[in-house]
Amino acid sequence: MKRYNKQESVLEWGIKGQEYIKKARILVVGAGGLGCPALQYLLGAGIGFIGIVDGDIVSEENLHRQLVYTETQIGLNKAIAAKHNLQLSNHEVQIKGFDFYLSKENAQEIILDYDLVLDCTDDLAIRHVIHQACHTLQKPLILAANYLWEGYVIHFSMQKDTARLQDIFPEQINDVPTCNNLGAIGPVLGVLGSLQAIEALKIITKHPSMMCNQLFHINLKTMQTSLIQIK
Repeated sequence: MKRYNKQESVLEWGIKGQEYIKKARILVVGAGGLGCPALQYLLGAGIGFIGIVDGDIVSEENLHRQLVYTETQIGLNKAIAAKHNLQLSNHEVQIKGFDFYLSKENAQEIILDYDLVLDCTDDLAIRHVIHQACHTLQKPLILAANYLWEGYVIHFSMQKDTARLQDIFPEQINDVPTCNNLGAIGPVLGVLGSLQAIEALKIITKHPSMMCNQLFHINLKTMQTSLIQIK
């Protein structure tokens, strides 16, 4: 009660909302620039069970934007390192680390155990794999992506006859830019990952202002935003 009393005092949230949060199971795919801030705020909120999927290792160039990790963890698997550090901040939250990448072969098996999924990857092909698995299992999906100073967050409700990822980004797109060839600004990714966590909490607490099947775009250089309905 003491740990969460500030967020419980939010008018629409209350103790009942906190109970929803404690029972929730959320899977975060990708523990990088988007996944780290999302994980930190989901943990802080008291999500009951968090899964982390990432086959990558911590490198020195990650540390300016992936603040979950420490210098001593360079060379370690991200999912396992993140689990270790996050657990130090909140021992009541159960965390499971998957030290491999999500794939067509394992996506449905892993996602099945969770209430909703955060796509924090930067690979369009894997995004489509995640989306298809969530669509098949009817699990809500919150996707975010970054391009220099800009980024977007999308909430796919996965209800029947609603928007799909391929309605926006066809699977056959080639040469999609990523932070590996463009670079990345830590606070921009922090904003986007935080927005994913906010939308996840709204889904879990059944908040009426969820942005179902909408794309929220933000330019952190100009501070302009837009909310686009996906058809």
